[in-house]
Amino acid sequence: MLSLFPQCLFLAPLAITLLRIAVAIGFALGAWRHLRTTSSVSIMLYGAVELVVGLLLFVGAYTQAAGLVAALMIIAGKSALAPSLPLSRDAQWFALLICICLIMTGAGAFAIDLPL
Repeated sequence: MLSLFPQCLFLAPLAITLLRIAVAIGFALGAWRHLRTTSSVSIMLYGAVELVVGLLLFVGAYTQAAGLVAALMIIAGKSALAPSLPLSRDAQWFALLICICLIMTGAGAFAIDLPL
């Protein structure tokens, strides 16, 4: 079946960029919450990893690796092993889906990563 609006298909890399930045902001907010409100070393380490993953996703560096780590952190956050992101359960599912899409598609536009 043909696309309904084929003139908009050139915007696909920009859509991936917006998804990447949205997940990065979610991880940065989670890192801020974990680093600000706790004195536990393990939760502070989790928050530091969240911050690094959020920064990597925001600038688009090592996006597929950062997306994989982010997906694993979301899965770990849904279990009792680690604290979760400051997002609702539904938003965590969407963030997990976005991370899987970033693993498959790459960084999108305005990123340090370049497709080979």
